[in-house]
Amino acid sequence: MASPSAAKKRKITETGNKNHQLIETVTDVNALLDPLETILSLRNKIKVLRVALGDVVKKDFNEAILKVLNQPFSVGGDQATRAAIGYVNDKLSLLSEEYQRRLDYGKPIPPPSLYAKRSIWADWQQKSTAILCFRPSDKQGLPLCVLDHVFREFQRQARAPLPLTEDARKAMNAAFDLCHMMPSNFDTEYDRGRVFDRCLDPILPYSSWGEKAYTSAPKEGQAGRIYKLGGVVRILREDKVEIGTGDDVYMQMSRTYQLHVENVRKENPSLFKQGVPVFLLCVLGPMLLICGGFHDTNSTIVEPLVEPCLMFGDCLHVRQEALARKLFALKQAFDTLRSRSRSDGATTNPHPAGVPRVYTTYTTEDNTERSLTFLRTMEESLSQHPLFIAAEDLLDSSTHRLVKLVGKDYGVGAHRLLAERQFAPKLYGQKSLESAPTAYIMEYLSPPTHTQSGWVTLFKFFKLDDLASQYSHAIWNTLDRILTMMEEAKVVHGDLRPNNVLLEVDSDDTPVCSGEEQEVNLRVVDFDWAGQSGEVCYPLQRNEDITWPGDAGTPIIGMPVTLTSIWADWQKKPTAILCFRPSDKQGLPLCVLDNVFREFQRQVRTPLPSTPDARKAMNAAFDLCHAMPNNFDIESDRGKVFDKCLDPILPLLSWRSEVRIEAPTELRTGQAGRTYEPNGVVLILREDKLETGTGDDVYMQVSRVYQLYVEKVRGKDSSLLEQGVPVFLLCVLGRRCMSTRLLILTRSPQGPMLLICGGFHDGKSTIVEPLVEPCLMFGDCLHVRQEALARQLFALKQALDTLSSRSRSNGATPNPHPAGVPRVYTTYTTEDNTERSLTFLRPLEESQPQYLLFITAEDPPDSSTHKLVKLVGKGYGVTAHRLLAERQVAPVLYGQSSLEGAPTAYIMEYLSPPTDSQSGWVTLFEFLKSKDLATRYSHLIGTALTRILMMMEEAKVVHGDLRPNNVMLEVNSDKTPVCSGKEQNVNLKVIDFDWAGQSGEVCYPLQRNEDITWPGDAGTPIIVGHDRLMVKDWWFKQFT
Repeated sequence: MASPSAAKKRKITETGNKNHQLIETVTDVNALLDPLETILSLRNKIKVLRVALGDVVKKDFNEAILKVLNQPFSVGGDQATRAAIGYVNDKLSLLSEEYQRRLDYGKPIPPPSLYAKRSIWADWQQKSTAILCFRPSDKQGLPLCVLDHVFREFQRQARAPLPLTEDARKAMNAAFDLCHMMPSNFDTEYDRGRVFDRCLDPILPYSSWGEKAYTSAPKEGQAGRIYKLGGVVRILREDKVEIGTGDDVYMQMSRTYQLHVENVRKENPSLFKQGVPVFLLCVLGPMLLICGGFHDTNSTIVEPLVEPCLMFGDCLHVRQEALARKLFALKQAFDTLRSRSRSDGATTNPHPAGVPRVYTTYTTEDNTERSLTFLRTMEESLSQHPLFIAAEDLLDSSTHRLVKLVGKDYGVGAHRLLAERQFAPKLYGQKSLESAPTAYIMEYLSPPTHTQSGWVTLFKFFKLDDLASQYSHAIWNTLDRILTMMEEAKVVHGDLRPNNVLLEVDSDDTPVCSGEEQEVNLRVVDFDWAGQSGEVCYPLQRNEDITWPGDAGTPIIGMPVTLTSIWADWQKKPTAILCFRPSDKQGLPLCVLDNVFREFQRQVRTPLPSTPDARKAMNAAFDLCHAMPNNFDIESDRGKVFDKCLDPILPLLSWRSEVRIEAPTELRTGQAGRTYEPNGVVLILREDKLETGTGDDVYMQVSRVYQLYVEKVRGKDSSLLEQGVPVFLLCVLGRRCMSTRLLILTRSPQGPMLLICGGFHDGKSTIVEPLVEPCLMFGDCLHVRQEALARQLFALKQALDTLSSRSRSNGATPNPHPAGVPRVYTTYTTEDNTERSLTFLRPLEESQPQYLLFITAEDPPDSSTHKLVKLVGKGYGVTAHRLLAERQVAPVLYGQSSLEGAPTAYIMEYLSPPTDSQSGWVTLFEFLKSKDLATRYSHLIGTALTRILMMMEEAKVVHGDLRPNNVMLEVNSDKTPVCSGKEQNVNLKVIDFDWAGQSGEVCYPLQRNEDITWPGDAGTPIIVGHDRLMVKDWWFKQFT
């Protein structure tokens, strides 16, 4: 750690360097002012400016001088004068920026704990020392995936299926542990943090965590937890006991990382040159956010690498697997960083500030590999995508290239076609890296200088009225040639506005003309929407202030020319809300209770269609990502902005504020922050929070509001109560909010994070569930976050339309449903492809797990039609089940019901338990508890088991989990086995075929009970012989 004296010396040195740069720039400005002294109208302004410049040289730093430097000269006069004034203004702008930085540098930046306060960061994020962390939305750096491969690989791995490896199995176990422990109530941050550490111990050893203070800045700061690899800090972490505790943890972590960078700058120059890559973890209650930090020489960049992860379990294991993928990706990233640490942080070649670092070569059009060195950013970007100047040979300016990063499709064919006719920059090649934008390398059309011609956009050229009028005919003729050529090739551009057409001009701004007809030279750029006519479409999000020839989302045709503590106690009582807090408080998945939730989740996973509603959702998403990261003084301000952004899809007039909810069955009343009632029926309950650290747990708050609303409906609308009172719960939370369930309550802005949940009453219990992962309302240059948010908004709009149509039909009451059973499966398809009706009667009381098994009937009064229904979220060994059922050693499989976005329901024979007068079925596990009966019938049971194993082995079929609880035995009313045939055979039936299939083609799951002795490792194939080994193991233990 740097000593205070070392930090002081470093600051003195840096201050001297900054002063030297200022004086050099002042000298340049003075030199450029000399020729303008002859212009009478400018003399007074020049005189004032020279006084300010003199004060800068004297190291006088104040806001009054900055105000003078921020006032450019008005451009006028002849062409030479306009050019001279333009150069002065450019240099003056540069001086103003340097002076602002020097002014800010003299003020101490607050420590992390203070920086987390909204009033503090909102002010400091306007200064030159701002952290590029998306708050506010204009404070963005390059995506981390283009700055360091470790972040790119992390994001790729987090989206990829888990491999069948030991590390993946450990990550899965850690995820299940976190989803079980983190929803619990903790008294202190320390308690929550230590439990978090213990859960992660299999992948991030507990002993590697520690704490560290940073003292390199004028004020010291401290990271809550750090994780070191090879003596190098690779994780900074902050824990909050619940969502409403403390200030903005995201901004706090960002400032902590900024301090860490300052420490590394002095202590480890090698690591500093590598960019100081660090993972930043925020644990806020039961929510985890994984971010990355990188320093690109000039700026500190912080970016969320994945969506926030709710550490809640669910019966389909969707959330656990999503969390496991992120933990596994984190483990792989650390392995990469560890190898760097072992090499003692070998220095890479120094990189300029603000340029990508992961593209070191590219593939040319003729499939040759060439080196690529980035030099700088392009000062005047001609598109929304990042543009850079690069070179193959640093010493040869003729090898300078323009590099454009594109996150989605690019009209390569159209670009090549125009380049071949010399109407577009030459396309040299590209570089594709998974989970990063594609880099397209093309000809660099450099701007004009004092001595050489160069290229400007038509947009800029048209500002020179005299020259524009003089050359309008020549420019149009060339444009017409380009358009004709494109129309003949049936190629479209889609955005052929003046800013996407470059014109070659001389140093005096006059167009370069060539040929007998004195034609001008034009180059078309920005082929993001280009392609074959009718095969490419306008994007859903675009600037609607422009008059476009076609609607958003429609094909481009032809050639357009213009274009906490309380809930912890109450959740232990019978009135608990089934909302995953703590982890045992779970109800049925909402996707099996109401089709509106199933369709919502299905739509969120589907690409946006080309419809007006989808276009409106995309525009709303972009507006939210632009507006929500900003600072707001009060919650109502944030809420109003949120409402306006959503107005195209959820009209402002349908929202109500601070709606009081009085439940006739309760003494207490509640208030919903915002409700959405398009037809007088509440479809959305929403809670807005100004920032993450304001208020308590908004997720539990909105869950309680919904519970009160259900009670209100119970007394007023029996029809709606029979339907389950389906409501969407929206939570809008400030950026610092890391907690999982906070967001469920509301739909109004709580900051730059949105969580959409669902509420349903199944006749007995109030069920609340997050329907999607929390969505960060931050923009990014690849539009990944905007499009994810747009899909959620579009799905919400479709769902609300469905609910509104129910309301319009006055909520016609369906047939009453028993409590605790699915409602979306009304028919099933039999094995012979016949459609049969299905009526759920009740959950199976004695089942493992109980919430996935149900008793149903085709004709409820007729008990002979009773069936067992099992819900399965993933694969099921149908073939193995059929094979054993045909031999009468498994329940008969009658059919199934498959619905997209919901578990598959398998309908099978119901093996009912014995009664006082009838035989029935029990598990071997239950039967073997009676030692006398078990010993007496062990030979018959063993013989039956052996027959089943031989039958499976002959067919090369495996079960994978052939334990006593998955084998049923038929017994009489006195619990003795039913015996039949000459040999008095017992009747056994195998159940639970979740892992079953052909030998070698199915595998053990990554997450399973490791207290059991399994014949094979997690993730490895299940093969013939494993089932016999498992049976032998428990049989030996039972009878030895």
